[in-house]
Amino acid sequence: MEENRLRRTGYFNWIAWFLVLWLNLIVAWCIMAAEWTRGLSVLSLIAAGGVILGTMLSVSRWPGKLAHLHSFITGTFFTCLTVSTLLPERLSWHDRLINLSYRIGYWLQEVMKGRPGSDALIFILALGLILWWIAVFSVWQLFRRGDAWLAIIPGGINIIINLYYGPPKLRPYLLLYLLTAFALILWLNFKEQERAWASNKVGYTPYIGFDFFRYGATFIVLLLILTWLAPSMETPTHEAGLLHSLQKPWERVQNEWNRLFSSLRGYRSRGNSPIAFGKELPLGGPVGLGERLIMEVETDPPFLGRYWKAASYDFYTGRGWLNTDKIEIPLGAGDYPPMPSFKMRAPLTQTYYIVEPQGSLLFAVYQPVRVIIPAFAYVMEIPQDDGSIIIEPSLLYSRRPLPEGKAYKVVSLISRAGEKSLRKAGTDYPEWVTSRYLQLPPELPERVKSLARELTAPYDNPYDKATAIERYLRNNIAYNEDIPPPPEGRDAVDYFLFDLREGYCNYYASAMVVMARAVGIPARLASGYARGEYDFSLKRWKVRDKHAHSWVEVFFPGYGWVEFEPTSAQPPIIRPAEGEGSLETRRPDRHNRIPEDVELPTEANPPALPEVQPENWQAFLSRLRPPGWLRNLLWFLAAVSLLGWLAWRYLEPAHLSLAARFYLRLQRLGQLAGCKPQPYHTPYEYAGILSRLTPERAEAILTLVGLYVKERFGGYELSREEGEKLHQAWRTVLPGLLKAALLRRGRKKPKAYPALSTRRDASSQAFMRR
Repeated sequence: MEENRLRRTGYFNWIAWFLVLWLNLIVAWCIMAAEWTRGLSVLSLIAAGGVILGTMLSVSRWPGKLAHLHSFITGTFFTCLTVSTLLPERLSWHDRLINLSYRIGYWLQEVMKGRPGSDALIFILALGLILWWIAVFSVWQLFRRGDAWLAIIPGGINIIINLYYGPPKLRPYLLLYLLTAFALILWLNFKEQERAWASNKVGYTPYIGFDFFRYGATFIVLLLILTWLAPSMETPTHEAGLLHSLQKPWERVQNEWNRLFSSLRGYRSRGNSPIAFGKELPLGGPVGLGERLIMEVETDPPFLGRYWKAASYDFYTGRGWLNTDKIEIPLGAGDYPPMPSFKMRAPLTQTYYIVEPQGSLLFAVYQPVRVIIPAFAYVMEIPQDDGSIIIEPSLLYSRRPLPEGKAYKVVSLISRAGEKSLRKAGTDYPEWVTSRYLQLPPELPERVKSLARELTAPYDNPYDKATAIERYLRNNIAYNEDIPPPPEGRDAVDYFLFDLREGYCNYYASAMVVMARAVGIPARLASGYARGEYDFSLKRWKVRDKHAHSWVEVFFPGYGWVEFEPTSAQPPIIRPAEGEGSLETRRPDRHNRIPEDVELPTEANPPALPEVQPENWQAFLSRLRPPGWLRNLLWFLAAVSLLGWLAWRYLEPAHLSLAARFYLRLQRLGQLAGCKPQPYHTPYEYAGILSRLTPERAEAILTLVGLYVKERFGGYELSREEGEKLHQAWRTVLPGLLKAALLRRGRKKPKAYPALSTRRDASSQAFMRR
């Protein structure tokens, strides 16, 4: 049977219990403050219940397995009961639990089919179970096993993840959690010291606890302030590569979590693959987009390029979109991968300047033909008649995460086809297009298809049909970012078109793609950023959070993918009436649109792709400066050293005399050097141990110890000359013991002189005679 360490060590006390309860409530409050969805207020009750039950199990005589089984059963029932209070009050408790069971079953059925989950109540239930486990685990580890760190770490991880993806207003919760955690550590260390003092019958003043907490709290607050104000550290290149290899599994976890709970409020995208631009795009609830600057983009020729594309999606699930590309290929810097060839394309070079790191995700105007940075691409392989393979990329990643200040170039071929050319494109679609980009779920409501047929009936070509759908959405659906998610069991596009009749870009683009496919027009959804605001002084587009966007790409035989803009909040795409003209670089108007009379080049053969320009001398000189991570590391080490010196100097009992203070420092240094003083050591025995560690400073050690013994046990007050002698001895001893501490690894611990307690060496005797 597991030994109850609580009874053996006496770890339980009410102050520690209230601190661990406070820690778990902070975790719950942090999640509630993020406002991922409505109804999160029940989490604090669940966390408190977990702490109470965990405490009862910890102080009981139950073995661990039985206690954990009891906690699992009780926690599941209590969490379900608490979450069911969010259901309508008119339902009885029995009906609420039945309703909750039905919703769990339906949610499992949906996600097992690969569809996004949209029931926010299931998200609250999952969070409740997680918080219950964290609460029970924390008090169990603290009071049953006596491990304070395992009681603190799970909740801290939860807060960090919540802060990482949530709004900036959550930062005070992390600070409050750290302060409470350090207070718990301080309290437990003090109680451990009290037990040790009582065991060794060491006397101490009743006010020592106040001094202990005062100095400890001062050190902790200073450390937190310096850490909070310290600049963020850039990851070294070799470590970034390691982290990049570890981020792939985390990316899959992010995407899967986003699919399971697609109804949550979105704040921002972080990590290797931002959630909004991953392999899945759920159609969820409200979004909150801010003014944070993400990147700056420079194009050559200037002013061209409407969207900075991150990903395209081909499979519609009824609740969201999937990118089904499974093949990932490497691309060398400047490689020309074999891609489909389309008519009337012109090269556009884009330079992306990273302001807010987006992991390793790369943006590019469609169709990217050259990425001037080592990269990976998710691609679709297209077999050719001659047996060769060409590819179509849907997601691009650099081989290493891109830090702030990094820039990269992409060369794309943009369509210059005008309305006349697109109307004549016809319907002779390749098999690789029709097999993939006409997919619709079997359960798509018939009224969505009927609306698509009604809108396109007057037209006889795919371009005019696509334009009719685009025009209908722009003129009849209101733009709104604060919308509820589609109800369970409802198709998102059907709900958007006939019930909600308002939404944001993901819904506009989804509706157009679905209706285009319903009338036989291959289309797909693209996601990334709209081009943003043009800065005429920098000659760059400034792209912010609020410019995150989704749009539509329609396939035209011979011309490839062409962009459409169904979202009413975005300016319409102005296409030239004819597919010919000269390329001009005109300023955009106040809506950042290309003027109608600006046409793209007409050369049958596009000009050669531009080469990467070498760095200028200013960029070369900037590399001569120490890298940012090294500067930050040195700054951090200096701050820690300063705090360590302050702790060494001032975290000493105020009532100690000069000799006692130096003797305490001698013991601390000796402990760092591997010579921990034992309760049975006399001062001279301990001096003998340290003298063997650094023989050349034995005389100074004996001088310091002798003056301490003379003052401590002889009732003698040191003179001014003896005080100076004490300072001189300490300055002599300090370098030797520091060196011994640094060389501690691989050295055996020195032993005491066997007869030092009864026979001092000559130096000791000579000193005592003086």
